[in-house]
Amino acid sequence: MKYHLWTLALTVAICTLVGCKKGETVAPGDQPAKTVVAVVNGKPFLFGEMSRRADGYLKYAIAEEHLAFASNMLGQAKEHFRQRAIEMYVYRTVMLDEATRLKISIGEQERTLGLQQLAFALAKKNSNTNTFFNHGPQPPEIMTRDFEDGLIIEKLLNQEVQKKIRIDDNAVEAVAAKIAVSNELRRAKLETIRTQIINGAPFEDVAKTISECPSGKKGGDLGEFTRGKMDKAFEEVAFKLKGGELSHVFETKFGYHLVKVVAHNKAQLAKNGVPALPETVRASHILIRRLSDDRTKIATMLYKAQYQHECQKFFEALKAKAKIECKLFPAMTFTGNGN
Repeated sequence: MKYHLWTLALTVAICTLVGCKKGETVAPGDQPAKTVVAVVNGKPFLFGEMSRRADGYLKYAIAEEHLAFASNMLGQAKEHFRQRAIEMYVYRTVMLDEATRLKISIGEQERTLGLQQLAFALAKKNSNTNTFFNHGPQPPEIMTRDFEDGLIIEKLLNQEVQKKIRIDDNAVEAVAAKIAVSNELRRAKLETIRTQIINGAPFEDVAKTISECPSGKKGGDLGEFTRGKMDKAFEEVAFKLKGGELSHVFETKFGYHLVKVVAHNKAQLAKNGVPALPETVRASHILIRRLSDDRTKIATMLYKAQYQHECQKFFEALKAKAKIECKLFPAMTFTGNGN
């Protein structure tokens, strides 16, 4: 899992890493810009910087994440983002201090690669780096600085955390075995559903409740289709059924299926000026997806989970040795900092 600060800034999810504990706090209201709101390892965080970041996060949440806040809740929302800004400052400062101690920095090649990775991630969201840096929740110069800080922190984590991660074949096979059991239970569930339908449960109502296919919202209706329009394994079953028939439970690459054929129309040859018509089936189905037991995907999943766990342990250990004081919100505490 990558811990770019630019990602943390957009998701405002740093609290899960900081492990802070907060009681009820009283909104302190506006303070002079140079008021110290927190101190981490002797480095002060000023009210002006905190408030500017909080305002940016709030505007971004409303404009880009489409979060809605009642007018009488905006003040509370602003205080929430002020606390998030402090939490982020703690994380960034503690991690960058360790990177400095270990003399970790980034070169032009690493910066270029980071930008390429960022561009690739943004493209999936129909965005680009120009929009990211120039229209993000913070001014362009801050977005750029946070991005580069994120690259340094990622390099720190890769250097200090990755070496602790070991994913062996036994762990992968153990997960695969659990998935196999889950899949058997999923298939068995569909077998039970088939019996219920045979005994009178309306297919359409069951599909709306059970099916994991988008067609479930329409009672499982897939409409009318010819051969070559559906998955081959699915068609092999559907085109063998007569109108009104219910299939057995069968598997395709998408999962486990039940198919009910509403109508099965045979192909018709061209005759008396009427063009030929292909064989068609009108059908509905219920899908319960099969969990993937791909070993590569399982190993990746295990790696990400262990990496995240080790990153949190690494940060917690650094935080325990850091000197952290939160002056604006006294109820905010940072576990293990000795304050």
